[in-house]
Formats: sequence, C-alpha cells, structure tokens
Amino acid sequence: MKYNQDIDVLPATRFSGPLILGWDDENLLEMSLKDVYFRTFGFKVEKFLIYVTNIGIGNNTNMMGAGIGYTSSFIGEYEKKRALFVQRIEKNNCQITIYISEKNSITFCGANPNDTWKNVGLYKKFCGTELFGLEHPIIQKIIHDKQYRTISDINSKSFFIDWLNQHSTIIELHKKLQKLYPPNYIFDVRELCAWRTMLKAIGCINITPFEKNESEYEFWTRNEISIIDQNILQDLYNNGFLQAIPNYITNVSKEFWKCFEESLNHSKNWNDGKIRILSIITNNFTYEELQNRLKVSSKIIAKARTYCNINDQNILQDLYNNGFLQAIPNYITNVSKEFWKCFEESLNHSKNWNDGKIRILSIITNNFTYEELQNRLKVSSKIIAKARTYCNINGLGCSMLNKPIITRV
Repeated sequence: MKYNQDIDVLPATRFSGPLILGWDDENLLEMSLKDVYFRTFGFKVEKFLIYVTNIGIGNNTNMMGAGIGYTSSFIGEYEKKRALFVQRIEKNNCQITIYISEKNSITFCGANPNDTWKNVGLYKKFCGTELFGLEHPIIQKIIHDKQYRTISDINSKSFFIDWLNQHSTIIELHKKLQKLYPPNYIFDVRELCAWRTMLKAIGCINITPFEKNESEYEFWTRNEISIIDQNILQDLYNNGFLQAIPNYITNVSKEFWKCFEESLNHSKNWNDGKIRILSIITNNFTYEELQNRLKVSSKIIAKARTYCNINDQNILQDLYNNGFLQAIPNYITNVSKEFWKCFEESLNHSKNWNDGKIRILSIITNNFTYEELQNRLKVSSKIIAKARTYCNINGLGCSMLNKPIITRV
C-alpha cells in the first residue's frame, strides 16, 4: 500500500526498506503490536550483547526481583570455541546452558545467578547478576513496574461475568485466570494470593478436595450453599472419578507407577527379577500402596525389603573395606585423623631419637593397644613397651628426674 503511493517516482530511485513497509506509519505500528505482550530486546554489558527474551517476576533478593521464566542469552567463548550462553531462572534453581553446536551442549545449575556462574568458572570479573542482565536499568524498571502492577490492571470484570454466565457454579482457578493473562504467563505467589483474597472477600469458597502437595489446581464455588458443591467434589474424588491433575497434563506420579508395573510384568527372571526391581522403591512405600499400585503379593514385598537391606549393607561394607567410604565426610574435620597425624609428625621430628619418641609416646601409650599404636604410628613393640614403663615410672611425657645432689656446708 505504501509502495503503491510512491510508484510514480523515477525507477532508479532507492527507498529505505522500513519506509516501503510503512514502518513510519504510527497507526500501522500500533496495529502490528496489538496483543504483543513482550518484545525481545538487547543491551550491552561491556563486550557482551545480552538479549532478554522473557521476564518473570519473583521476590527472591538474590535474583534482584526476577523470577521463574526469566531468560537471557549472549554469544561468548567456551573452551576456545564460539558458543551461545542461554540463562534461565527455573522453579528451584538458575541454569546456564552453553550451546557449542546444535547437538553439543552443557548445562550448569546454581541457587542464584552468582552461584551458577561460579560453577561455570568463566568471566570471573563479572557478577552473575550482571551477565544475566538483571542489573541493567531497563530490566530493573520492567521488574519494578510488574511487581507493583495490581489486579485492577487486568480485566477482572470479564472474569466474574464469564463465571456468572456459565451453567456450573464451580471453576478451576488457574484455568480460568489463564484466559485473562498473556499466553504462557507464569503466575507468582503474590498474584495468586491477591486473587484468593478477592474471591474470599466476595463470598466465594475454596472447595478443593485434595491436598496442595498432590496438585497445584484449586476449585472454587460461588454457590451460597457451598457445602453442596464441596460434597459433590469430595465424593467424586473419593470414588476415583475426579483427578488431581487433568488428562492433558502429564501426571509424573502416574507415569512412575506405570513404568514400574511394566518392568515387573516383563521381568525375565520371574520372582527373583521382580524382587530385585521392587527393592529399588520398596522401603519408600507401604505394603498396601505397593499391593494396590503394582498388584504384587505381600510375600514379594517382604522379600524385596530383605533383599534391599542386605544388598545396601553389603555395598556399604565393601566400599568401606576397600577404603572408598569414610566414616566422616570431607567437609567436616576428622579430629581422630588429625590427632594421629600430629602424633606421627611429633615422633618423626623427635631430636632425641628413641629417648624422645619414648617420652612423646608415653603421653598416650596406656590408652591404646599395641596393635593400634603400631598401625597408626609405625613404631615397634619395643618402643611401645619402653614408653609404657617410662609412663608408669615418670608420668605422661615427663622428663626423667635426676637424682638430687646433696652438698653439706
């Protein structure tokens, strides 16, 4: 359309591409951006051009106000090769995925952006929050504006009109709210709390029949006699007709049991095979649950538990016997180990050779067996025997008393 208006000009005349497309027309731009809730943008942090493709909101101070869904990326170097760094804030951590090629990638995780970049071990002169783009003024302004946005910014009127017009008095809150917000919008805790507070204020009741740890979905009713709707849902749920997770969403728990049941049914070694497979989870569930879910007898469950306990014990014993397993973890100082180390060093650096060793050893000689002292300190049984005699006569580590010289005046 814009091109046709200028078609009469000389053929050799060159036009700017954006002008030909009509991008100088404000009405056209406004129409093209309708229903576009977020536009990717970029900015520079020193040599890096960081692109932000999504901004989620949270209330963790280590994330500088950003939350689940925040995504940014830039081109850098990894192992002397050009690579794409994609940075995300997930539900339980932060992730940096480095794409060296389409099929070659590596992911690092951490509690927050700074921890995650420490694990990557690159670009140490920058803070993790800088490389994520969180410290940039544009990002902080968007986060601030989103954090202080209220429900009044959303067309809440249509939410209630739609509810009134439907035949049922019951709604599933998350599903209903998705119609008001942009596609793929991730709700934060603050927003959901605000909606719940508003629903309670106008007399709506939460009638969800299952616990929060089973599912995030929640049912609400506008029925004045809410107990009727509540009893209907509770009966449907108790009798197995109402699911905590809808069919179109993968039920991880259901898939877990399905995989285990198939593994048991296809076991080639019959009961022995079943016992080994079942031993993986047998101690984490009750007899009743395993019987109902996997259709196995109580005998098989009992054998699986015994197998698991014996096998675990044998594995740990083998690791310990072969020196791979230690009684005290690395991050805790092993006082016993340090004690023997100090004594061994003292003995090795004794200036008076055997006499010095005997005196040092006399401090602890009566508290340990010959075998233990020999193994720990690499000393002979002769030295230990002398140390014990020395200790009994002179005391722990004391120097030998010289016979006093008496002079008469």
